[in-house]
Amino acid sequence: MQAWAGSPKGTIQVVTQGTPLKNAGNCLSPAVIVGLLKDTASQADVNLVNAKLLVQEAGLSVTTSHNPAVPGEQGCGECLLTVALAGAPYQAAGWVQGSTPVLHALNGAVFRPEVPLRRGLPLLLSRAQQSPPEMLPTMIGLLAEAGVQLLSYQTSVVSDGETWHVMGISSLLPSLEAWKQHVTEAFQFLF
Repeated sequence: MQAWAGSPKGTIQVVTQGTPLKNAGNCLSPAVIVGLLKDTASQADVNLVNAKLLVQEAGLSVTTSHNPAVPGEQGCGECLLTVALAGAPYQAAGWVQGSTPVLHALNGAVFRPEVPLRRGLPLLLSRAQQSPPEMLPTMIGLLAEAGVQLLSYQTSVVSDGETWHVMGISSLLPSLEAWKQHVTEAFQFLF
């Protein structure tokens, strides 16, 4: 989330959905705070115990809410977690399959299958108009020019005429400048 939002300010919304997550908001919101502040807190290490205090010091507020019904055709589970930061351009929704957190949707664009989020695996996310067949070789070429390997690749269903591409890559790219002519937007994320 920090990679998406830059220096966080404002309100973080943590929304749980589904009966099994009925009382999970109080546990999940500190975990979200830890993930958001982990690399920004200067005076102390952020953990589940001090997260709520440090988020207040950072000028953030956290709201939690719960909806007992899970929207739409989940099929894979009966729980959904959505995290949004006010002012950030992205809203992520996902759940846990077994012991692996997965990204189900980004700004409403659904991934089938879901994108596994693995600790330490850099992700390059890009949004583009409906992709022509030559888009994937172009992306691989841009990665190769930077000396980065493509480890995994998934796309979302088309949403508003555009597709999200999520690439697991061997290391973060030093710059996304070369991508600007090929995609609407791109950003990197390290879980």
